[in-house]
Amino acid sequence: MSLIKISIFIIFVFLVGFSGFKIEDTQAQQCNAPVCISNEKANTTSSGVTITWNTNVPATSQVHWGPVLGGNCQAINYTPINNTAVTNHSVNISGLGSNATFCYNVISTASGYTAFGTIFNFTTGSTPQCQLTQAIWSSTAAIYIGESKTLTVTGQGCNGLAMAFDIYELDPGPDDFLRTVNSNFSGNTAVANYTFTSADFVKGGNETLGENVYFEAKVFNTTGNQLDSIKSVDIVFLNTPLPGTGGGTGGTGGGPGGTGGQPGQSVTFEIQPPTQVRSLVDLAKAIGRFLLQIAIPIAVIVIIYAGLLFLTSGGKPEQVKKATTALKYALIGLAIILIGQGFFTLIKSILNLGTP
Repeated sequence: MSLIKISIFIIFVFLVGFSGFKIEDTQAQQCNAPVCISNEKANTTSSGVTITWNTNVPATSQVHWGPVLGGNCQAINYTPINNTAVTNHSVNISGLGSNATFCYNVISTASGYTAFGTIFNFTTGSTPQCQLTQAIWSSTAAIYIGESKTLTVTGQGCNGLAMAFDIYELDPGPDDFLRTVNSNFSGNTAVANYTFTSADFVKGGNETLGENVYFEAKVFNTTGNQLDSIKSVDIVFLNTPLPGTGGGTGGTGGGPGGTGGQPGQSVTFEIQPPTQVRSLVDLAKAIGRFLLQIAIPIAVIVIIYAGLLFLTSGGKPEQVKKATTALKYALIGLAIILIGQGFFTLIKSILNLGTP
């Protein structure tokens, strides 16, 4: 029994001693008193990583890292030392590309003592594949020389990627390249604007009036590799200036075309009514004014005529009667005109027909 107990004791001591050795070795990799490192983690993206860890005392932050080649860690890079002493550490590394494997270990220093973390590996994620879904013109109406057109391209997974809008002109021969308009995706859209010129129409030498143009939009990743492309619908390109901008085309407002490249001039005609008569009341007023204007001079002439008859009657009864009759009718006619004008004004006031 004693031999068995002794054997068990020896085995126990051996196991405890072996375990203590391993724990001490692990502590040597993680700690350099008073600094100890723990909880190393690598949070990857499609092209980078954020490495975090903790220390038991405030310490500096740095990461030693590099690619894994042939299964071996080639840690040849160091991030800049962050001398702000903290216990929760975080270091970002970007521009690593997608689906790439790297190795790293963290480094922290406090009170002149530097601790090194365990060497770990991480692999960056996959880059989402941008897919273009549509390319829409601002207007599908025919294009004139000097006119601007806008193309809006939408896509999925394309935010921040570069766009190249290649513009082509279609003629009986091969498609003629006109120009590239560069843009970038903002969210799910990218926009390009292009102003067409007369030089675009004669680009290839096989032009016919009313041929077409189109955009071909291409999207590229950050390393310049093309991910996808999409073509717009064709739009007719007319080899004439915009209407109303000169060159003999018609001006606005129906005016005649300009000459010598000058803008067309517009002419406006306004026809005024021949009289101010707008109603029967206005007509009656006009007739009344007309009669008054001619009645007074006639009455004056008749009165003068009657006076002359009196002066030349020589006491003859017939001449005197004739003069008296003329004077009487002149005064009666003048009185009727004046009374009629006043009567008309009175009726208007009673019926509220407006200001006389």
